Amino acid sequence: MMVVNFTIEMRRPHPEAIVVALDPGTVGTALSAPFQGGVPAGKLFSPATAANHFLPVIGTLPPADSGTLIA
Repeated sequence: MMVVNFTIEMRRPHPEAIVVALDPGTVGTALSAPFQGGVPAGKLFSPATAANHFLPVIGTLPPADSGTLIA
């Protein structure tokens, strides 16, 4: 709901703004440490890799995707 509400508020002054939530997958940090054992090989990302995966996605989003969660 936070993303949806923020999208509504951002559209008023900035109609072309895009607000999304991005799921990075499982990132190798202390937060995910308890779950890392069950992550398939090649699916545990470093923080830098996870951030780099976001960049190509962000650049291609149309305003219609605003208010969504993208995994």
